[in-house]
Amino acid sequence: MKNVQTIFHLEMLSRLAIDGFHRMLKLGCYIKFIPYNWNDKKKKLSPSSRAGVRIFNFHKNVMYFLTVFAALRLYQAWERGVFPLQQKLLTSAWFHAYLLTSIGFIQFRSYKHEIMNFGNLVLGRLQNTSTNNPVKIPKHLKSMRRDKKRLSWHMYIGILLLVTNPGVHTLITSASPCAPHFISSCFFKCRTVEENAASLVEKAPFLVFEFYSISLFLYMGWFNWSCIILGLAMVTSELRAMRANEEALLDDKSATSNFRKLHIIVLTLNATFRPFLLCFSTILYSLVAQLIFGSIRLLPIHPRSNLMFPLCALRCGFEATTPLAMAGDVSQESENMLEKWREKMDSVIQKNSGKGKKGLRMVQKSCKRILCSAGSLYTFEHSIVLCSINNCIQLTLNLLVTFGKHV
Repeated sequence: MKNVQTIFHLEMLSRLAIDGFHRMLKLGCYIKFIPYNWNDKKKKLSPSSRAGVRIFNFHKNVMYFLTVFAALRLYQAWERGVFPLQQKLLTSAWFHAYLLTSIGFIQFRSYKHEIMNFGNLVLGRLQNTSTNNPVKIPKHLKSMRRDKKRLSWHMYIGILLLVTNPGVHTLITSASPCAPHFISSCFFKCRTVEENAASLVEKAPFLVFEFYSISLFLYMGWFNWSCIILGLAMVTSELRAMRANEEALLDDKSATSNFRKLHIIVLTLNATFRPFLLCFSTILYSLVAQLIFGSIRLLPIHPRSNLMFPLCALRCGFEATTPLAMAGDVSQESENMLEKWREKMDSVIQKNSGKGKKGLRMVQKSCKRILCSAGSLYTFEHSIVLCSINNCIQLTLNLLVTFGKHV
């Protein structure tokens, strides 16, 4: 069988997807949504200046304020009972989005340099495949070719959602400036939530602010999402390449070294993005359940004004499911690779009449299955996607049963 080169030389993304990823990182560094500078020549992240850190801290404090504001508005919306169901659900959605973004900022406070190093590891991998004569994926490895196409489409969709959603969400602000989850509701004399008597000039500063705040939480979510799925996809592609290279599996030293490098990458990801990994699926799937509930209850009443509920549910479901599915691929592929490796090592032991059997067995036992995890008790496998979707469906049904037609 034709050899497949590892480590970190197989194509993982299309050139267009790599270019889009670089441009989005450059934009985030320029406006300091992330506390780094962008090196356009090396395509790497570097620590930001003091002025850049101050701007980043400003973004962070704004998000903390918005999270507290959304929490207070959510409390008012559900306790006072004067808000319509649509506004209650939207206030809850904004609170969940701001909360996840605040957790992302807390993550930067604790793991700023670790996140930069991991991002540069992913960027270095992409740089190798875009400029340094990458190894083309052989035609006989159809699954790896499909993975490259699928991951590229994931990146296209993620970037498209990031670019288009701020403007769409800002239109909602323009249509209902008195909605309780918008800052503008504190400045206009709003007798009802649906009131929209303010002129465009009066609403303009608030539209700019909402565009900024929405861009901030969308970018923070995209940055964490992209780093996680690219890091996991990098490990998955290399594991499949190792499993396909039967000759390399017979070299126990090389196979052990490569496998442990990949294991260390996932352990680094688990430690670096631990705050985000601990809560992103719970927050996003609970948000999806509320949006599906809103779609069922409100979409038949006024389809045009409530179309945002199913669309936002699809977007949040996409960002919640893709990292979990990618983590499941890493777990399954590492198990498949270890099983194939043990088979090859058993054949070597039999040919050598059992010589070196003890050493080879110890090497195999030292290599455990690679798992993406959030803490010591919460691991991501393929089953976690089904469990999360099941919990989401149950929560949606609970909302439908708990809240009657008049909420």
